[in-house]
Amino acid sequence: MLNFIKKANVHQLIVWGIIILGTIVSVLPPDLLFFRVVSKFVVQIMFTYLFLGLLFLFFSDQSSMYVSFICCGILCLFLRTRSPFFAPTQQGSNFSIATFNLSLSDDNFDSTISTIINSGADIISIQEVTPDWYAYLDKNPSIKSLYPYDTSLVRMDFYGLAILSKYPFVKIDTFNYKHIPNFMGCIKHDSLNQEIYFITSHTTPPVSSRAYEKIDSHLSKIASKVLEIKKPIIAMGDYQVVPWSSEITRFKTLAKLTDSRRDMPTTYFPHDHIFYSKELECTDFRSIGTNKTVHLGILGTFQIKGQPMFDTE
Repeated sequence: MLNFIKKANVHQLIVWGIIILGTIVSVLPPDLLFFRVVSKFVVQIMFTYLFLGLLFLFFSDQSSMYVSFICCGILCLFLRTRSPFFAPTQQGSNFSIATFNLSLSDDNFDSTISTIINSGADIISIQEVTPDWYAYLDKNPSIKSLYPYDTSLVRMDFYGLAILSKYPFVKIDTFNYKHIPNFMGCIKHDSLNQEIYFITSHTTPPVSSRAYEKIDSHLSKIASKVLEIKKPIIAMGDYQVVPWSSEITRFKTLAKLTDSRRDMPTTYFPHDHIFYSKELECTDFRSIGTNKTVHLGILGTFQIKGQPMFDTE
């Protein structure tokens, strides 16, 4: 290793230092707002290192190529540990959950509502429900016919929430973190003959280091509510932080939940999440957008763990 460094010139050492520092900041960001923002770009940084490695290979700089590829591999493993494979589909029924943030809409009410309805989810969580959006949701006949059960909390700020369901609510309640509302409820799925609990939330925007602390505290409150439930449960919503953040890592550990997300997108920051408890398995997960919006929400499909496997022969 020492000989490897001795053979390098000043320019190479500077480039290596930047690449290695970028990797460290991405994996273990200091508790400063600038570094927290940089850590959101882990996927983009990883592909940049891959490109640099190929570029160094083209220019026959093998030492820099090794550094780039090694750091790219480290970031790849860092992301991979947060994305297990989908469970194989089993016999019996499944159910689907979707969550959408209306602030990501292109403000075309018709196309946005159409996208939400076309998701076909059994339960739909909607964030940032303002009076204008609520008026449109409440008067839409397609929503009323497909989702006869709903509840909402309309606000002028970005903490408004709505839940649409194809199945009646066994119970529905609201709990607050400070002034921020969260829905907590349960449905009885007809085909599963099983109660499915859910919590939907929207955390504060991460505009400062203090805001990140509030997000962490809010997620801890959600985790405590999850642990109160001893049945299958889904926690979903816009948590304002990416899957590889320390806040989400802590939340998953505290709540004993698994992330549904399998992709690591490059065209948007994945702030929306669907987590599920140990009684469930995720069989599918996808991002949903409109014709003009790259990303509007996410959809996950789940099944009760332990059902018989489909016969593939």
